[in-house]
Amino acid sequence: ILSKRLGITVQTIPENDFIMINSRVAGSFTALEDLIKYLETAPSGKAIYMDGVFIAGKLNKDHLDGFNLAEKLPGLEYPSTNIFLVRYPWDIIKIQGMIISDDIFSKVIKENFSVLKPNRGQWPVFASKEGVYIEKYVYLDSSKGPIIIGDNVEVHAFSRISGPTVIRENSYIFSGLVRENVVIGPVCKIGGEISDSLVDGYSNKAHESYLGHSYVGEWVNIGALSVTSDLKNTYGKIKVELGGVRFDTGTIKLGSFIGDFAKISISTSIFAGKFIGAFSHVMGLVHRNIPPFTMWNGYSRKLYELELSSAIKTQERMYSRRSIEQLEEEVEYVKVLFNETTQERVDASKEQFEV
Repeated sequence: ILSKRLGITVQTIPENDFIMINSRVAGSFTALEDLIKYLETAPSGKAIYMDGVFIAGKLNKDHLDGFNLAEKLPGLEYPSTNIFLVRYPWDIIKIQGMIISDDIFSKVIKENFSVLKPNRGQWPVFASKEGVYIEKYVYLDSSKGPIIIGDNVEVHAFSRISGPTVIRENSYIFSGLVRENVVIGPVCKIGGEISDSLVDGYSNKAHESYLGHSYVGEWVNIGALSVTSDLKNTYGKIKVELGGVRFDTGTIKLGSFIGDFAKISISTSIFAGKFIGAFSHVMGLVHRNIPPFTMWNGYSRKLYELELSSAIKTQERMYSRRSIEQLEEEVEYVKVLFNETTQERVDASKEQFEV
């Protein structure tokens, strides 16, 4: 899909030495650039590990079995401490503020962004030199971290934006309250209140609502007046169920994890620490995890399987609104994802849906 849509070559193994980085590695532009520079001068066949997990290495095809390491390679001592390994989904929320604060030192930011004066705070506010439009009566608070505003972003009057925050290209802030530790975009529409969350590309929360300590995938729509709880009444640590295993997240603040193409109906209330599966539709009270390709009626506590043809057609309609062509490869991928998640829906249908 990436190869065809972006015109790049993926999933090929070079003949010569190359650098491989674990996709679970997170870091700022600067940190990743430093990691690559370090590996460029490293001997072939050596790797960096974090708590026994492969982070990155300089390899050749003899070190691989397909796209996996054939065996554990000799380790390298990497001095940097600003590289993070994402082990659980909630790790993203914990580390993204630190990454944003380190991003401001990168060459990309320094060369392509102008510096604006904040209304409050000492951290810088960077705005792209490409078409940023900020109306009057917008309050920029950089007292806790930097604010980075990308190409062709519009921020409407009576918005308040607090750092650390990144608003990526072609996104809109509709008189919103954007609290600290937020990443938005690209191509998103955000209104209402959002805090400590990441909203991926082409997703919308355009109306009054609350999104806190949450991750939102691509092409998600969150209806007006919908809220994600991120704090228990007891102020206890939030536990989540993931893959049939119950985890203590170690934090008292955690919202929702919403998969790609999910739809959240108006006035939906989602309990803390819940997972909303890809292509699912939810309404009412969501007190449990929702499997992919399901429709959850929180008023009657009923769960239905979403027809595959409906998911594919909805994706096509969403793409057309952005003048994007639905690829046949994407249709086939949706079919594969539907089939591979069948057991999740079967298991969920056996549960008793009582609060």
